[in-house]
Amino acid sequence: MNSNKFKFSIITICYLLLFVRGTCQTYQDTLRKQISYVDDELTKNGNSKLLLKAKGEIHYALGELFASKACFEKCIKHYPEDFECILNLGVLYQDLGRIDSSIIFYNQVIRIDENNVDALLGLSYNYYLIGDYDRAIYYCNEIIYNNANDPNAFNNRGLSYVKLGNFELAIEDFSVAINLKQGQVNYYYNRGHCYGLMGKSEEAIDDLTIALKIDPNNNYALSYMANVYLAIGKKKVACGYINQIREDILGLRQKNKCEN
Repeated sequence: MNSNKFKFSIITICYLLLFVRGTCQTYQDTLRKQISYVDDELTKNGNSKLLLKAKGEIHYALGELFASKACFEKCIKHYPEDFECILNLGVLYQDLGRIDSSIIFYNQVIRIDENNVDALLGLSYNYYLIGDYDRAIYYCNEIIYNNANDPNAFNNRGLSYVKLGNFELAIEDFSVAINLKQGQVNYYYNRGHCYGLMGKSEEAIDDLTIALKIDPNNNYALSYMANVYLAIGKKKVACGYINQIREDILGLRQKNKCEN
């Protein structure tokens, strides 16, 4: 499922400013030095929206979600209508598993900009996560109504249709997503998985083969391919895929004894 993307507004600018002051050895070192630079600037203007966003973005890039959240909370305290800060809090709460809070922030963005695609995608993703598939579809429909060329909306709606057992509608949506943005691995493995659930093993294998050409180590594509071969009684072939899985998201190793 595709949720919205975290909004990075000026981290590249900070990066360039940093390199005026000197280079560093690793990506994390770069980010740490960016924080140091931003902190220096914040001592001069502690409520700068630009700097608060930058610090929050850098902490997010480092995986420091709580530190990032604190920056964006300070941002909206001083700039309550800044939709980027609000949107990023929606993403952060989503990443932290606090779906109710994430939904609140996404809805705040919608009140400012009712057609904001990132917030609508975030809402569709959150409702998908909590099993409210009809509402997830509703928010995808809102995006598609205003922009029929957004592949993520079709992909996300397709996933909700799968959960509701509407496989034909799901296939239609995944196919639109693929036509709009070819080469996106998850669109192919989602459609392949759906074909597998429909018992259309040949079509499933075709899509999952494409997915694995795009990303040979993709856990979802490997897992779904293994499931297809298990369903048609080709356990040895299935085990070949199971043994390649790094993160056993479907618990296939526990269910099937495969020799390495």
